Amino acid sequence: MDANKQASDQQSKGVEQTAAEQVVRGDSPEGIKDDREQRILDYLECSLRQPGALQATIGAVNSDLMLIGYRLHQAVQTAMNATPAALNEYSKLMPAVESLLKVYRQVDRFSQLEVRLTKAAQTPANIPEPELAGPTRSEEMAD
Repeated sequence: MDANKQASDQQSKGVEQTAAEQVVRGDSPEGIKDDREQRILDYLECSLRQPGALQATIGAVNSDLMLIGYRLHQAVQTAMNATPAALNEYSKLMPAVESLLKVYRQVDRFSQLEVRLTKAAQTPANIPEPELAGPTRSEEMAD
């Protein structure tokens, strides 16, 4: 079965395709680029629907960073394609690569924070606080 027929069969069945499936399907780089940007915008839209202002804001900032990272990635990739394969030529790209890695690290941090906030929101609020080892300072002063 050819890739286009398989893709149309999946769409007709209402099966959403992942980005990985689209890459395997052999979409053009432009189509993948558009899909990747769209997924970041989908993430932004989903984040802004979060009930908590903090979660919504973190998601919005994270999606902004993802877009910055993706565009920086495109610039690095374009420069790499235009650069001869000699290793000494790649040293000129290293500041941009380091900036890209910093953006990716920050995206990871915000993503981990989002996961922790989501888990905390799902945890029942009626869990009792652990007992302190001894009386509090205010209790000592009351005696």
